[in-house]
Amino acid sequence: MQRLVDMKNNILSVIACVAMTLMMVSCGEEDEPVVKYEPTIDEYGICIDQEVDLGLSVKWAGWNIGATSPEGYGGYYAWGEIEEKDCYDCNTYAFWTDYDNSGYWNNGEYAHIGDNISGTQYDVATQKWGDSWRMPTLAEFSELYALCTWQYFEYKGVRGEKVTGPNGVSIFLPYAGEKFGEEDVNLQDMMGWYWTSILATGGHGITSWSARLGNGHNYQHGASIRYAGYSVRAVK
Repeated sequence: MQRLVDMKNNILSVIACVAMTLMMVSCGEEDEPVVKYEPTIDEYGICIDQEVDLGLSVKWAGWNIGATSPEGYGGYYAWGEIEEKDCYDCNTYAFWTDYDNSGYWNNGEYAHIGDNISGTQYDVATQKWGDSWRMPTLAEFSELYALCTWQYFEYKGVRGEKVTGPNGVSIFLPYAGEKFGEEDVNLQDMMGWYWTSILATGGHGITSWSARLGNGHNYQHGASIRYAGYSVRAVK
C-alpha cells in the first residue's frame, strides 16, 4: 500500500515539475519585448530616418544615394555605374563599346550586365550603403505609386513629392533633375528621374526603366537611355 502511495506522490511531483516548466516558458514568451516601429517625424511631416517603413513590401530609404538628408539631391549615376563623373554620354559609359567606330551607339554595342541589377556589383545602392540596401525594381516603384498618396511638396526650399504610405508615414523625393553630356544639372527643382534596377524590354539593351516625377505628373515610368545621370533611392 505504501508503495502505491509513493508512486502516486512521484507521479504528482513529475506533473508539478512539467507544469512549472511550461508556465515558465509561457511567461518567458509573453515577457519578450515587442519592437514597435516609431519613425522620427519632423515638423514638415517627413520621416528623417535612413530606413523608413511605409507599410509596403520593402523599406524605403529616407534620402537619395549620395545625400545625407531627405532634401538632398544626392548623386547622379548612369545605370550600372557606381560613381559620378563629369560627362554623361555613350562615350563615357562603362558598358558601351563603339564596335563600328561611328561615335554613336548602335544595336548590340551596349554590354548586357543583367536584366535586373538589384543587389549586384552594378548596383550603386548596394556598393555605397552595403549588402542590405539595393536599387528598387520597377514593380517596387509601381507599388510605391499605387499604394501611397503622392503630393507636390516644397521641403526646406526644395521642390519634390511627399509620398505617404498606407501606415501614414511619409518620405520626400526631391526633383533632382538629370545629367546629360557635360552640361550642368537639367530641370532641377522641376523634375526628377529615379533609376529602377530593371533593363527595359524591346530596347536592344540600350534603355532601362526609370521613374519620372514632376511636370504635372507625380509619377510616370519609362525607358531611359542607360548613360543618363539619374538619382537612386534605395530599398531593403
